[in-house]
Amino acid sequence: MSNPKISVIVPVYNVETYLEDALDSIVNQTFLEYIEVLMIDDGSTDNSRYIIEKYALDYENFYSFHKENEGLSVTRNYGLNYAKGDYIYFMDSDDYLIHDALEKMYQIASMYDNDVVTANFFRYNENKPWAHVISDYVFNSLEENLYNVTLNDYSNLIWDMPVWNKLYKKEFLDENNLNFYDGRVIFEDNIFSTEVYIKAKSVSVLKDGVYCWRMGAPNTSISQSHDINRGEELYKMAVMVKNLLNDNIESKEILSKKYLKWLTLDIPFYMSRIKSYSKDEHIYIFEGANKLVNLVPEEFFNDLNNYYKVFYKMLKNKDWDDLSELISKDLEKNPDIPLNIDEKYIEMFDFEEDAENGKLKSYALKITSDNEDIKINFQNNIPFLQKIKNNKLKFIIKNPKVSDIVIFKEFFKKNQLVFPIDFLNIGENLIMTQYGNNSKQQSLMETDLHKTLIFEDYFIDVSRDKRGFLRLNKKRRKKIDFLIEDIKFSGDKFQFTGHSGVKFEKILLKDYFNFNTFEYPITYNKDHFCIEINYEDFLKAPLKNWELDLIGDYNKISVSKSFKQLNKSYDIRIKNSKNKVRIKFQPYTPVEKINELNTEVKTLKKKNKSLTKKNKRLKSKSNINIKFSDKTKNFFKKIVKKIKS
Repeated sequence: MSNPKISVIVPVYNVETYLEDALDSIVNQTFLEYIEVLMIDDGSTDNSRYIIEKYALDYENFYSFHKENEGLSVTRNYGLNYAKGDYIYFMDSDDYLIHDALEKMYQIASMYDNDVVTANFFRYNENKPWAHVISDYVFNSLEENLYNVTLNDYSNLIWDMPVWNKLYKKEFLDENNLNFYDGRVIFEDNIFSTEVYIKAKSVSVLKDGVYCWRMGAPNTSISQSHDINRGEELYKMAVMVKNLLNDNIESKEILSKKYLKWLTLDIPFYMSRIKSYSKDEHIYIFEGANKLVNLVPEEFFNDLNNYYKVFYKMLKNKDWDDLSELISKDLEKNPDIPLNIDEKYIEMFDFEEDAENGKLKSYALKITSDNEDIKINFQNNIPFLQKIKNNKLKFIIKNPKVSDIVIFKEFFKKNQLVFPIDFLNIGENLIMTQYGNNSKQQSLMETDLHKTLIFEDYFIDVSRDKRGFLRLNKKRRKKIDFLIEDIKFSGDKFQFTGHSGVKFEKILLKDYFNFNTFEYPITYNKDHFCIEINYEDFLKAPLKNWELDLIGDYNKISVSKSFKQLNKSYDIRIKNSKNKVRIKFQPYTPVEKINELNTEVKTLKKKNKSLTKKNKRLKSKSNINIKFSDKTKNFFKKIVKKIKS
């Protein structure tokens, strides 16, 4: 490709399990014809190197490179040397891009002539996505997108250190000689991103998520070093970042937020690994954390809550026994001062003050209904608060089309909220929880639930949005059924045929976790319909769980018979789920399938063996010979003689 608009640089190192998903998410980009993809193998020893060769053969704008193992930073710099695009995007090879991510970012970058466009992202595993604390702090706290700002305009950007949620103007990187620190340190993104934000004259910040950051996958390029030795690497990175800040930043607000991130996120995360190691090894982590905390100027500890003030006082004083006792207990959930620590620390605790400034978390555990009411079992938590008082709680139903509805205490008892269905308006409803009159201590209710509640005149889709917040989508029911009678799969296309009493123009394919929604036309021949959906569209989400939904009111969508199909990558299942049709693509490999079948065969053989034994026992019982005495035999003969006569 001679003049690409975007160069996507993908470092690859021993990530064969996830690599195809990552590359497929680029293949499925809406902007693919304007993208070049540089896949750089950093000395992989697994099949990753062969996978990128396949993509280079299959797609003319995918290019494979191979080099010896030198680490993530060197590999990204290697890609920069070959990149021809006007803009640069760095992607990790175990993660996932939303299908229109690059086009969306490019449009903003070119419209506002930005040096950098940064966008929201999600954490996810095989079960669900959720918002990371960084995305909450930088993106979810915004009411709307920001265009043409700098770090001085929006100081929260100093928390936004990942490189894979950003589009960079190549001219900006070249002019400022911006590349990655050439050394194997962890969190190397921090050095690069800090310098980028210091030098960028124009940044746009997008609330919409573009990137899915996989949890639980191995590091993509740099070999994992032993955690107890990570303090030295962290310290090296932190010194470089601090020097950048000291040389370029005068704003106390920016510095305060940067050090707040170190003290409330980075160092606690590093310390959290301590429970994985023996007590003999704890000293290495303590010493590493001590060096890190001594980089922070004393004035910035004043912004911490009392718990962290105690925590860092112990670290600075090297009171390891007291610190071990403190971190062995989760005081945020169970605020109870350890009595065997030094008295000077006991006097520093003030859980009441910390609770007043704590952030409320509200969570829906279970949702049920009867004919009239919706019942939500909930759990609320405020850090350092021993017990939530129900009489201080207030719930608010929020719907963008109507005024908020306040639910007072007569509608909830203990940890269950019960309110009439009429409280919910047609459309999407969210539930806000508030504790007392403190506007800080309010939060939208979160959940992991996904289900449908069916009433006589309505049904309510219960789900979570991209940030994990509970959504109650109320829809009217009509006596209209949409029946899929036959499903055919040709390898590149699904065809659904059936009938419905009313004609609908379009059907929706919805991502189970709402990353994507696609619309498809419905063609009719009298009351019989036909729908065609491209196979590739099902691959445009990190979690391939989908639902079919209709635009308009209806009773239910159903399939007359469940559908099962295996292809080279997925076990595909289509089945009924309440009043919707659910479609699930479960990844598998032939080896996994063979192992699964072998396990099933072994189980069946055991059952067969058990049944054979049982059958023999029953047969032996049925062949028992009963012997009678001569007296009894004569008695029966007389009876038979009398019956005959």
